[in-house]
Amino acid sequence: METTQWGHPEDVMPHCVRNFRILDDQGRTVHSCEGNYQTLPHIRLEKTLLTKSLEIQLDHPSPQVPASLFELRCYGE
Repeated sequence: METTQWGHPEDVMPHCVRNFRILDDQGRTVHSCEGNYQTLPHIRLEKTLLTKSLEIQLDHPSPQVPASLFELRCYGE
């Protein structure tokens, strides 16, 4: 967006989730992020993860904006 390049107060997308956590099936945090500003964050885990499920916890960007996740892709090596 060109407004972010101009230094206006709208330098962060209002609907962008800033803080989130990814937990495994045991409730352990395998990744956390604070202060995210990217629409498509790419996450590479440091080591192989064997789990039956993943839980993604999103913090609301603001009281007026609900947290939303539109897509998730997982790849193995």
